[in-house]
Amino acid sequence: MNKKILKYTLVIFGIFLLGGVALSIHLFIQSKFGVYAPLDRGFPVRTFHPTGISIDQPSI
Repeated sequence: MNKKILKYTLVIFGIFLLGGVALSIHLFIQSKFGVYAPLDRGFPVRTFHPTGISIDQPSI
C-alpha cells in the first residue's frame, strides 16, 4: 500500500516539475526574443504556475 502511494506522489510531483520547467523555458524565450511561444496562441492570457502563482501576460 505504501509503495502505491509513493508511486502516485512521485508521478504527481513529476508532472508539476515538468510544468515548472516548461513555464520557465517559455518565460525565458519570451524575455529573450520578446515573442510568445506558439503553444500560447488561442489559449487564455493567464498562465498558471504549478505552485499556484498566476502570471498575467499582456495579450497580443
